[in-house]
Amino acid sequence: MKAKKLVALAFALAVLAALAAGRSGDEPRKFLILIDYRHNDLPGVALAKDAALFFLGSEVRDEDEVALMLFSDVRNFQVIEEFTTDHDKVRRGLKAMIDVPGPAGIDGTGMALMTEPPPPQNPPAAAPAEWSGDAALRASDPSVKNTQPLFANSAVSRVSPMRDRVYLDQMKDLAELLTEVPGRKHVIYFSLGFPAFRYQDDTTFREKFDAMAAGFSAAQAPVYTVNTLGHRQDSLAIAAKVDFLLGKFAGLSGGRYYGHIEKYKEIAKDLGKIAGS
Repeated sequence: MKAKKLVALAFALAVLAALAAGRSGDEPRKFLILIDYRHNDLPGVALAKDAALFFLGSEVRDEDEVALMLFSDVRNFQVIEEFTTDHDKVRRGLKAMIDVPGPAGIDGTGMALMTEPPPPQNPPAAAPAEWSGDAALRASDPSVKNTQPLFANSAVSRVSPMRDRVYLDQMKDLAELLTEVPGRKHVIYFSLGFPAFRYQDDTTFREKFDAMAAGFSAAQAPVYTVNTLGHRQDSLAIAAKVDFLLGKFAGLSGGRYYGHIEKYKEIAKDLGKIAGS
């Protein structure tokens, strides 16, 4: 089963390299938007989609190439859009992704499948002040408001550590395949990540995590991790917080960690500056 998943992953990711292969001269800026459905919850996925749409509309240039992927227990890695300058296709792909996250087997809703585009929604709400950037993107959505984060209801305790180790192996495979894409790739990774105790208590997990993060660095694919828990993490116990590992992933890969997805304006602007000209 694992071999079949890896073959499927390699086949899907080969598409990412196909468009970029054989180019000469200056490379355009490249952004890979990766939404982690396994390690996420309902408001986290919703916020990730809104933040990605805002980034596309505010910082991405016409000549930039953007790819869109997701990871779920049902489909593993799924390429929604190859690296493309047709940013409208990426927007449509984001809007067509359902909001239902989570590991399969917890509550039966772990199915990150493509579906028909949802009804038109208002664009992300503007931040209350330019200096703060703090605004709940979907504060008016009753399905998101006051929803408890995944780790707070102990759902993470029912996720097999073995499956998380396999996930790290698959992420490392993604990094290796990104080496086939010329130039520097900026990976924008939306996730709840892993609680600190995973890294501290599991030697095998720790070794695989470090190797995975180093793989993205070797691929010239720094990872900019965005914590989709945001301020909802504030009430969690220290061992359940995800800052440590999302920050470590970003640091080892050469990227940057963003702790509060609510500051989507500041994050988008900073990503645009980092990517440069």
